[in-house]
Amino acid sequence: MFASSIAAIQVVNNGAASNTVTEFVNKTTPGLFTLNSSGIGYAAVVHNADGSLVTPSNPAQAGEYIAIFATGLGAVFPQVPDGAPGPISPLSTTNNTITVYIGNTAAPV
Repeated sequence: MFASSIAAIQVVNNGAASNTVTEFVNKTTPGLFTLNSSGIGYAAVVHNADGSLVTPSNPAQAGEYIAIFATGLGAVFPQVPDGAPGPISPLSTTNNTITVYIGNTAAPV
């Protein structure tokens, strides 16, 4: 089980308060970007060697490096301001341990 906290959230707009909603808050809430931008379908994954898309007709091969486009991985170091692009050198890395599974097998990250 992942450690989480509970937050009570209420929006106040022009002095009018909404109902209060209670939600779980986690250190991470990972999500993958998808090719069609709908959140449904193939994830945005590319072959590291040439940047081409990983697809059923162009699958990743065993031992190959791939790039997966994700969000919600939690805090990073060095820290990046909200809305700003991450630095190129040094790259920001996650403070949390991230595990990726391909099928039921853990992949090195």
